[in-house]
Amino acid sequence: METATDGYLSKVQASEYLGIALRTIDKRLYEIPHFKVGRRILFKRVELDEWMERYRESVIDISKLADDVVNDVLNRN
Repeated sequence: METATDGYLSKVQASEYLGIALRTIDKRLYEIPHFKVGRRILFKRVELDEWMERYRESVIDISKLADDVVNDVLNRN
C-alpha cells in the first residue's frame, strides 16, 4: 500500500480517508482540489477536509426543538 508523504494522498488514500468510493473521486475530480504530477494525482488532506465541509448537512434534534417550544410556552404563562 502507498504511504502518504508530506500530507499528500493518492486517489486510493483519499477515497479511504473520505470514506467515499474511488469512482466518486474520479467523477468529482473536476471539483476536488488536487495536484497532477505526470499521471499521478495527489490530494492535500486539509483541502479534502475543506471540500467535504461543503457537503455538511445540519441535523435538527426534533426532541430538543419540541422541548424548547414547550418550555417557552409554559414559561409565558
